[in-house]
Amino acid sequence: MAQKTTMYKYLSEKVPSDVHFVLNKFSTYKKARNSQELEEQIKHFVRKFGANGLQSLAEIHPDRELIEISCSSCKVKESKILELETSTELKQSILNDKNMYYNANGNQDDRIVNKMTINSIVVGGFVLMGIALMLKK
Repeated sequence: MAQKTTMYKYLSEKVPSDVHFVLNKFSTYKKARNSQELEEQIKHFVRKFGANGLQSLAEIHPDRELIEISCSSCKVKESKILELETSTELKQSILNDKNMYYNANGNQDDRIVNKMTINSIVVGGFVLMGIALMLKK
């Protein structure tokens, strides 16, 4: 059975100097003594910087070109879909269809839902106050 390798481990073993450079662009990390320590630093980096950190690590990924080749066909499909979506017929149908979205009760009027919500909150507050007073005695 093949052992699974995480992205953190893969990067720390394949491109440690690039990883260290990226980590230190955002924050200060000491030079890792081994790949396990670097792997832990990468994990901390991703937790701290989130999507920006992942994006910067993706730029130095050793297999980036291979991944981009497979994704380039996705980009072509997306552009064709966008061309279809921006057609004038679709735009007109969206603009003409004002009843596209409805509330749970089938009405498009938000004021009815807002009044019901406010009334429910007020009644719920009085009920909670009544229960609290009864339990206090």
